[in-house]
Amino acid sequence: MESSNFRAQGQLVAGFLAGSWRAKQAPLDISLSDLELITTLLYNSGGAGLAWWRIRESDLKTTPSGELLHQGYRLQALQTSINEARIATAYRLLRAAGIEPILVKGWSAARFYPHQTLRAYGDIDLVVRPAEYAAAREALKQDEAGAWWVDLHQSLSELDDRPFEALFERSQTVALNDLSVRVLSDEDHLAHLAIHLFK
Repeated sequence: MESSNFRAQGQLVAGFLAGSWRAKQAPLDISLSDLELITTLLYNSGGAGLAWWRIRESDLKTTPSGELLHQGYRLQALQTSINEARIATAYRLLRAAGIEPILVKGWSAARFYPHQTLRAYGDIDLVVRPAEYAAAREALKQDEAGAWWVDLHQSLSELDDRPFEALFERSQTVALNDLSVRVLSDEDHLAHLAIHLFK
């Protein structure tokens, strides 16, 4: 019985969130009782931002479930702002040490959403050349918190069939507020996320 309830909730979540990351969405088709069934799951899984985006222009936004999802969206917005400041700090420290990192996952994926708040993420994933890894760890230690909020990599196991220099040559710089950050090429980014998901 429990597995069938879980499956039913999963189907509700999938149907409700389908296309929610797009700027133009399909008409909303969920009852208040169904939304109430999945609100806690959405909130606890990091899906509150997408869920709020889905109901923000409907009557459901004023319900208790709507208010909870709106609160989750606000918390994600705050976390996004904090993470963007952390990215800027990490880039400042690493570039001062002559190291150019590539930002992967997290904000790098969130930038494709209509609003970056819609994709929740925690730490900052940066990849550097293997020869620069030790120096990069030292550079990040200049910020007291840097040791715990930056997940520093010297390779990407998901893309181990591609030499780092090839990844770097194909990478691109994009704007994050007034900062230019380096991210994977769109092809490498998609491959990295897809393989990471399957793993």
